[in-house]
Amino acid sequence: YHLVATAVARGRMTLDECEEEALHDASIRALRERIRYEIDPDSLFPRYFSGGLSARLRDGRSIDRYEPHHLGSDQRPMAAETAIEKFRRNAGRLYEEDRISAIVDAVMALRGGGTPAAVTALLGAP
Repeated sequence: YHLVATAVARGRMTLDECEEEALHDASIRALRERIRYEIDPDSLFPRYFSGGLSARLRDGRSIDRYEPHHLGSDQRPMAAETAIEKFRRNAGRLYEEDRISAIVDAVMALRGGGTPAAVTALLGAP
């Protein structure tokens, strides 16, 4: 319930949304209490993380959205820029910005002859 409420309220779901501040946020808590779920009989799990959302708005309208294939899957590839931004947000919890940039550069260099060892060397203790 928390993950859905946070994603709806903030428009994102990162590791930051699992911190105490988000867990105790009154607006997220209020939304969380109004969420219900049903098991999707048409889910493509475990290959894909299928799922949907049906929201009933105060004005009576309903919004329905279903995604059979999760973002980042072979059916819905994530743009490189989106993946890099997601990595930067999450890695920023552990590493300084210059190291994050070096990791990104090392990963991107893998296509041009870079080595996995260059990436893993940067992933050690912060």
